[in-house]
Amino acid sequence: MDSIVTSPPYFGVRNYGHDRQLGSERAVTEWVDELRTVARELARVLRPAGALWLNLGDSFARHPAEGATPKSLLLGPSRLALALLEDGWILRNHVVWAKTNPCRRR
Repeated sequence: MDSIVTSPPYFGVRNYGHDRQLGSERAVTEWVDELRTVARELARVLRPAGALWLNLGDSFARHPAEGATPKSLLLGPSRLALALLEDGWILRNHVVWAKTNPCRRR
C-alpha cells in the first residue's frame, strides 16, 4: 500500500459504546500505546516509501490521572508523534487543519 489516511478516535472525546474502543483509555499514555500498536500493523502493509497520514485532535485534561494537570492540554498528538519516531517512523510534516466556525456570522 502506498498511502494510509486515517482519523483514529481522539483521547477522551467520544464514547462509541465498545469496551475496548480507542480513545476510552484511562490515560493519554495508554492511548498513545494503543495507537503505536495499530501503527505497527499499518507499517506491515505499507510500502517502505509509503505515507501514513494521521488526523489527530487534542483534548484537555479533566483529572491528573489522564496525564496532565486539569485544564491543561494533554498533547496527545505530540506524544504520539514522539513515540512513533522512537519506533522508527519518519515525521515529514505537521499540517494544521484550521477549521472555521460555521456558526460565526461575519
